[in-house]
Amino acid sequence: MYGFVLPDHIRSIDSFSFAYTTNLKTINLKNVRLIGESSFNGSDLETLTIPGSIEVIPAEAFNRCENLKKVVLEEDVEYINDSAFMNCSALKEIYLPSTLVYIHEYSFYNDRHLSDIYYNGTKEAVINVWPEAMDGLGNYTIHCTDGDLDYLDL
Repeated sequence: MYGFVLPDHIRSIDSFSFAYTTNLKTINLKNVRLIGESSFNGSDLETLTIPGSIEVIPAEAFNRCENLKKVVLEEDVEYINDSAFMNCSALKEIYLPSTLVYIHEYSFYNDRHLSDIYYNGTKEAVINVWPEAMDGLGNYTIHCTDGDLDYLDL
C-alpha cells in the first residue's frame, strides 16, 4: 500500500494540493489543522483518518475519490461541508464523532455503497443535527450509541 506521511511541521494543505494524485492509497494527517477545498479531489485514497485537529472538512475535499472505502473522523471534527465526500463510489463505511454539529445535505451524495455509518452519538442527535445529510444514498444503517437507525427511519 502506498502511503504518505507529511513532515511534522506541515499544519495546512492548500486547495487542490493532492487532487487527482494516483497511487496515493493513504495519508497521515496527524499534525494538520486545515485542509483546503478540493485538496484530495479525485485522488486514489483507499482509507482515511481525519484527526480532530481538523475541525472543518471543506467543500469537495474528497469528492470523486472513487477508491475510498473507509473513513474515520476523530472526535473534535465538527463540520462536513458541501460535497466533501460526494461521488466516492467505493465508500462502504464511515465513522463519525459525537462532536459533529453540521453535515451539508450533499456531503455524501451519490455514495450508493455507503451502507454502515458509525456515529458516536445518539439517535436523537442524528435526527436533529443532520436530517437530510444522507440524501442520495441507497440502503444504509446509522449505528448510534443508543441503537440503530436505518434509511427508513429518517
